[in-house]
Amino acid sequence: GLHHISSHQADPVPAAAVSAVIDIVEDEGLVERSNIVGGLFLSMLEKVKEDYPDDIADVRGMGMMLGLEMAGEERGPRSKVLKGYIIDHLCKERGVIMSYGSWGGVFRIMPPLTITEEELVEVVEVFRSALRDYPSKLDNLEEFIPANPYAGPMVEKALRRLSE
Repeated sequence: GLHHISSHQADPVPAAAVSAVIDIVEDEGLVERSNIVGGLFLSMLEKVKEDYPDDIADVRGMGMMLGLEMAGEERGPRSKVLKGYIIDHLCKERGVIMSYGSWGGVFRIMPPLTITEEELVEVVEVFRSALRDYPSKLDNLEEFIPANPYAGPMVEKALRRLSE
């Protein structure tokens, strides 16, 4: 039966689910597709880097696991971490959720293996618009502080420290 004192790795139900997922990945050629679509996505992001060389330091990845490193100072109003934080929030406001956090100014981009080319284009357009708009947000960092009473003060302190 299912025991909840450790992982369920040896139980038959999760094992069957994993087996079904592996079958789907193989049957639908998702690994091969990830290399093709990931290469397309990487080339699209490299074009964004060419257009914004002062904002993007590097684009790298393999398959559908990509990284986009922000360029900029380590601290100050143009720090790469602050820039990425604002761009991440602008993307979320526009319907694109990216993974940005404590990786030294790097977006971790891992879209679903089933993402379409049209959706990739939309993601890149939203990211471009956030890159274009972020400088106008530097004077109003308060809008990026969460209302959460626990996270808000920590984010506020970090934003002020980064912008000094």
